Order: sequence, then structure tokens, then C-alpha cells
Amino acid sequence: MALTENDITEEFVIIDKSIYGTTKTVAGNRQVPYFGYFKSFPKSRHAIASILSEHGATIHSLRKNCPYFLKCNNAHVTAAAKFLGHSNPLITLIIYTLVKDDEVIEIGMLLKNN
Repeated sequence: MALTENDITEEFVIIDKSIYGTTKTVAGNRQVPYFGYFKSFPKSRHAIASILSEHGATIHSLRKNCPYFLKCNNAHVTAAAKFLGHSNPLITLIIYTLVKDDEVIEIGMLLKNN
């Protein structure tokens, strides 16, 4: 919600602030790849939550699904941690990296077949 057009270049989004001022940690200051066009977001959490709820999502679910998507696409945990602004990759592993039931079943099948 704190991003402006000035924070976006042709290649990167520069994250160096939050709606509360500075980022929580030094690791929160980062550049991430820019994937599309800039469209102004609503300036309140309630407005964003309202838009997301129409699609069955929450602000927090976006934050949790991004690392899971990165994991499923073989992004290394340290790269994901940097992308998310975590100073310690363990935070990424402990809090955000989900394991779905079908992944556990796949492991069982691998072990069974070997």
C-alpha cells in the first residue's frame, strides 16, 4: 500500500518503506522483479480486504501463498527469504512454507516405489 509509481522501474520494484514508515528490518529493504504494469492500489487495508474477499483471498493469504508458490517452483529458501524481506531464512521455513497433504502422499509413493 506504500508503493508509488516512483518505486517501480522497468525491471524492479524498490521496497524501502511501509504504510507505517520504514520497513520493520533492514532485510525488508529490497528490490524484487517487476512483473507487470503499475495500477494504484486502494490506500486502506479494508478496501484491499474487500476486493480480495470477492476472490476468496485475504491479505495474509497472499503473503503465505507466495512462498509456497516459490517452493513449488524450486526457488531456494534463501532466495525466497530475500524476496520476502526476511532477515533469516528460518522465518520463511517455519512460518510460511506450507506442506500440503498431497506432497506427503507423493513422498510415500516415492519411498514405496524404491
